[in-house]
Amino acid sequence: MKRRLDAFLEAALGVAATFRAESINFFNTPQFAYLNPDLSSPAFGEITNTLDDSRSFQFTLELQF
Repeated sequence: MKRRLDAFLEAALGVAATFRAESINFFNTPQFAYLNPDLSSPAFGEITNTLDDSRSFQFTLELQF
């Protein structure tokens, strides 16, 4: 499919195209922060934060003419 699309664009329009997709944390796996160690806190022993960002995507389209 990719070669056919590239060949079609090059022949019909004189343009070559490259598409790329990248992902960070694709499966959205959490990395939990440490437990709350403060004995006087109502949230003692609870995990209240994550260390990583949520998933993100980046798409790139490159045209060569």
